[in-house]
Amino acid sequence: MPRKNWWYIWEDCNVGTIAEDLRAISDIGRTIMLLASLLSLFLAVETVGADTSPQKREQDTDFAKGVKNLQQQNWQEAIANFRKSLKSHPGHADAFFYLAQAYYQNGEVTEALTTIAEAARLDPESGEIKQKYGEYICEAGRCSRGVQMLLEARRRNPKLDHIDFDVGMAYYRLSNLEEATHNLGLALAHEPTNGEAAFFLAECYSIRADWPRAEEMYRRAVAAGKQDGSTYYGLGRALLLQDRPEAAVALLEEALILDPSLVECHFLMARALRSLGRNEEAERHLKIFQAVHQVTPFPTAESQEANPDEKAFWEGCQRLLEQGKEHQAIERLSSVNGGQHPYDLLGALYYSMGRLDDAQRTLKIAIQSDSRDLDALAWLGRTKLAKGALAEAELNFRQVLAMDSQNQLGAAGMGRVRHTQQQWAESAAWIERSKTRDPATLLDLCDDYLKLGRKDDAEIAAALVRSFGAGDMVVQSALEKLLPSH
Repeated sequence: MPRKNWWYIWEDCNVGTIAEDLRAISDIGRTIMLLASLLSLFLAVETVGADTSPQKREQDTDFAKGVKNLQQQNWQEAIANFRKSLKSHPGHADAFFYLAQAYYQNGEVTEALTTIAEAARLDPESGEIKQKYGEYICEAGRCSRGVQMLLEARRRNPKLDHIDFDVGMAYYRLSNLEEATHNLGLALAHEPTNGEAAFFLAECYSIRADWPRAEEMYRRAVAAGKQDGSTYYGLGRALLLQDRPEAAVALLEEALILDPSLVECHFLMARALRSLGRNEEAERHLKIFQAVHQVTPFPTAESQEANPDEKAFWEGCQRLLEQGKEHQAIERLSSVNGGQHPYDLLGALYYSMGRLDDAQRTLKIAIQSDSRDLDALAWLGRTKLAKGALAEAELNFRQVLAMDSQNQLGAAGMGRVRHTQQQWAESAAWIERSKTRDPATLLDLCDDYLKLGRKDDAEIAAALVRSFGAGDMVVQSALEKLLPSH
């Protein structure tokens, strides 16, 4: 959840207000410890090369280094230094508190939860620790427990930064709109420029179909600087449902420019344009919307972008691989439900990282374990295709399709092989059959259509590329180069 990070304290404080600010914080012990640590680190930097007194050698320099690492967003070094600090100063609640934050930022969610729980045990009176604990519990999907922790944090210290927002978001996730609206309203009253609070308050009103209030809150979010696709989409929808289609169209167009993955925008655009008599444009948006809803995702890390928890999981696995901790990555992947072999997922992840040799090695391990592992065979085919081994790639894809003629990975793979061979019609037929969301494969489909003179179909395929590849700058750049060439 968005909140002000502790390491920006210095930016907002001045000599005349520090004493007043500290009096407003009930967790004064933690604040003093943090300020003392930063001061000691500052003094150490200022006296490099000087003799260190016995008193300074006794200071917890590892904790101070960990604080500095957090400030620099160097999560791994922060973890190492806070763990060193705890070896020499066991039972130090602040070290556990900041170690949990470093773990969380490094994608090690389980470790973060365990560590923040220990900080709460050591310092049960701290509202700040309970707030962070509640946030992590909510992020882990246990909002019923998380909201109770957040309420306890607010009871202990009502002046905690963003505590009303945190409580409101916990209730929002629990679909308790009454409590969510109340607490997000408190957050906005205390911080009128909180664009996130205004946005989610607007979402609450939208769910209740209170469109005038929703419009008001979306406009407040925009005024506060939250000028993203989701906000303009919400505002456009609120105007459309108040029978103001012309104004809605402008906002929905802006939403699609900012975030092409907002496929529901196309449906609302079709509705608004039709009411304005712009039927040809309405039909185009409706076709894009229908095309998006006919396709299905690959069951891999590539299909997890919409879920923040799953996205964090895959990013954590990727970090482990970047650190050379393949065994630990496999342990995490083994916990994934869905029946896939962990080496399937590992191979797909290596593929997405561009580490094709590692992808091929791990996928072969999966196939050795089960020769009928369709996912592993298909991803091995994609890996060989990326390495330019077309014949071997086609063999893998045909093996998959022989066992499952409707397998989308196999069909998409055959389409990409045929596209590489410049067999445009056959490539398009295979990719259409696959109903894939893979942006690179859809880019091939767009190219196929253009080569075949099917410009209307190419326009829809291009919209799918923009939608499903919104965060892939390589694919988006290739699309923009492709379209003018035709």
